[in-house]
Amino acid sequence: MTLSTQLWSDNSDLASEALTHPFVCRLGEGSLAREISTGYLAQDAFFLESFARAYALALAHSPDTPTLLALADLLAGVNPPAAKDRARVTSIAHQILARLIATPG
Repeated sequence: MTLSTQLWSDNSDLASEALTHPFVCRLGEGSLAREISTGYLAQDAFFLESFARAYALALAHSPDTPTLLALADLLAGVNPPAAKDRARVTSIAHQILARLIATPG
């Protein structure tokens, strides 16, 4: 079982709550109020920038070439046009997390 599958399984109650939350439903329907949408977009931009900085920091301290290259891919994936490929980015993130957990120090 993949890490992603295990996490979804272990947290299915939380995932269901999140996926049926009024904010998420309205966002998906396109009926979210403009001021809420604007706030969401600002938070998303901040989130993406924070992830980019975290990936860059991890890249600078990567223990080996495969991890360095995987982190470089993640960093490139934070770019909004490239972020549409979230499945690839998520898969790379899981691989890196597994490597970093397995690497002592």
